[in-house]
This record gives sequence, structure tokens and C-alpha cells, in this order.
Amino acid sequence: MCGAADVTEVQFYATHEQFSEGEFYNAEILLCHSDLEELTTSFDANYTGNEFVLVFWADTLSIHWAAPGWNGLPFDTAFQYDGSRSLILEFRYLGEDGRTVNAGAFYPPTPFRTLDAGLPTSGTGDLLSFMNSLRIFYTPASGSGGGAPGTGPALCPARNPCAAPVLVATMSAESPAEIRLYRLDGRTSWIWSGILPAGDTVLEVREGPLPPGVYLARLVAGQGQAEARILVL
Repeated sequence: MCGAADVTEVQFYATHEQFSEGEFYNAEILLCHSDLEELTTSFDANYTGNEFVLVFWADTLSIHWAAPGWNGLPFDTAFQYDGSRSLILEFRYLGEDGRTVNAGAFYPPTPFRTLDAGLPTSGTGDLLSFMNSLRIFYTPASGSGGGAPGTGPALCPARNPCAAPVLVATMSAESPAEIRLYRLDGRTSWIWSGILPAGDTVLEVREGPLPPGVYLARLVAGQGQAEARILVL
């Protein structure tokens, strides 16, 4: 997003059929401004004193998503992004027995929020790894009187986990761009730069075999930036 905007929808890229169907109870999406450039493992610290806005809610959220492919959740209330600070999206939901659940795969013993499916704590955690990629829809504040919503760039792995990463970069308009692949310790493993056209572009990481582990891919373009996590086998 370039400047202030009304954020109206979020979409997820479902990579596997096992992540494309389910029922989630007391489902909520909250958006909040943040003064941080990188997330910490504490919810309260990430919000940096700003008030969140409840933009989506459902007593029962049933999903039947296409996989692989993008799937959207339009907001009940638009979020007014100020155009300068970081933007946090928090997803909250419960399992059928009233406990916190992540994709039906793990049940922490308490109803607390958690940043990782395997760490049932209310205040801290590690970032969830199966959320591969998301993109948001928005209407620029200067053009909110009409016109179609825009989207920022999106980045997702063509398959995940994988032995050789293949990335799909999605752009709403042609733009110079750079993509970097990082190890979680911050080391850069691969860099690509060039012009990305509007639509989807498939990029293969051609630097030879990568050591197994979790990698972060980051796309930076004139429209904004997008990130995706990749598990290399």
C-alpha cells in the first residue's frame, strides 16, 4: 500500500487440501497499527499501545477453499490504515470444545492466544509456520469515492514443504522488484532483482541445493512488500 487506505479484505494462499476445509468457532480478525518494524514474540509488545479494530467476526466460520489458490475473507468493517506505520493482523478462533485451536492440528490446554501451534502460552511464542502467504485488499484514501480496490504484492511458495523452492510473485501492476531468501538467523541465501509484470511470475531458486530448514522469502516492490515462509526438506 502506498499511503493511507481502507483495508477491506484479506486472502490466504492454500497450498494443500488438508488446510482448505474446517470449522472455526468465535472466529475474529483484528487489525492494529504498530510502531515496530519487526514482530516480537509478545502480543502486547507488538501492538505498542495502539487500539485494535475488530474487522471480521463469525460464530462459526466454515471454510471450503480451493487448493492450491487464493481464498478471501471480506471484512465486516473496513480498517483505516494511516499509510505510515506497520500493520498487524491477528486471527482468533476456538475449537469445537471451546479451546484455542490452530487448523485443527493442535489443541493448547487453555483459551489463550498463541503465536505457535506448539506453544500454548498467552503472552509469547514463535511465529506460526504453516501460514505461507497472504495479501490484503484496500481502497486508497484519496480514491475512496469509487473505483476498484487495489492489492499489494503477494508472494507464496508453489509447493511447501519442498526440496527446491519455487516462488510465485503476484503483482497488480508492473514494477521493479527485489526478492531475498533468508535463513531464520538473518543470513541471505538468494537474491533476485528485476522487473515483475502484472499478474503471476514463477521464479525458481537456482543457487543449488539449500540446507534443510525454514526460510523467509521477502518481496519488495514499489507497491509495498510481501513475505512467505518456506520449509526446505
